[in-house]
Amino acid sequence: MTEKNANDFVLYYTSKGLIHISNDVRINILDELSKNELSLTDLVKITGKAQSTLSVHLDKMMKDEIIEVKEDPNDSRRKTYSIKALCIIRTTTPDPESFEKVGELFDEISDDPKVMGSYISSMILLSLDFLGLSVAPLAESLGWTHAAAMSKNVKKGPIDDVVSNLIEIYSYANLGEVTVFKRNPLTLVVKSGLKISKGAANSFGMYAQGFFCQALSTIYGIEISVTHSEIFGAENNFYRFELDYKP
Repeated sequence: MTEKNANDFVLYYTSKGLIHISNDVRINILDELSKNELSLTDLVKITGKAQSTLSVHLDKMMKDEIIEVKEDPNDSRRKTYSIKALCIIRTTTPDPESFEKVGELFDEISDDPKVMGSYISSMILLSLDFLGLSVAPLAESLGWTHAAAMSKNVKKGPIDDVVSNLIEIYSYANLGEVTVFKRNPLTLVVKSGLKISKGAANSFGMYAQGFFCQALSTIYGIEISVTHSEIFGAENNFYRFELDYKP
């Protein structure tokens, strides 16, 4: 378990509204559940906390409708927990260089005011990164929503044709240029034309990640997820993610 700062929190959107969580045990439980569905026994092993302690926190988060529990289809005696709510924002390590990069963007805008519109999203993400706030989870969800609305316009066919169509649709969002890095397994790279921080790059990348995963899952009728992702480049302007889809 990672050490928690006193001011760390995570914000979830539920059917009951926004729920703010700052308790370190609950944050750690949610971090683990964001990776896999887990049983109470699994969580005891992973967190090192007593079963009675975890049960109290799990019950509270179930009442708040942040998580849900269901029976394991392969073992009726085993129940697993999963996240039900939508993660909106969470604290992260503040990046002081982010604010400097915002200043650089304003310098560029002063030379060419017409580019202001294309820089707004970057400025917002950089400013949040400076404050130690990450909206990457929300960005991924927005990518899912974008894909759900647009993928119905893309017909199922050869993967190369489908990905090309999706890349063209994605380009209209003005959130970076997407190219195919590798076909097997399918690996995509998002390139931003801006100088951004790692936190901002992660949010940009998660939007693309959500968009392509959801779109391909919908079009081919199979669940597709990301197996690996990374940020690289001197200006953190490349985000590469590998999908568990092999043509």
